[in-house]
Amino acid sequence: SDYDDLKKCDTERFAAFHRVLLDEGIYLSPSQGEADFISIRHAPPVLARTLRAMARRLRGIASHQER
Repeated sequence: SDYDDLKKCDTERFAAFHRVLLDEGIYLSPSQGEADFISIRHAPPVLARTLRAMARRLRGIASHQER
């Protein structure tokens, strides 16, 4: 919510998430401090695909880091 919170972010975990989403063809801002926006060009199937990929990849990162 503010700069102090941003400084506490796990940048390595975000970088891993960003990389695996790139592998899925999903392009996010390269920093967790940047905003991403949805536009009218993001049709429901694109949003659904993005959400599925994010959920799948977040589960993968979480399970990998728990080991």
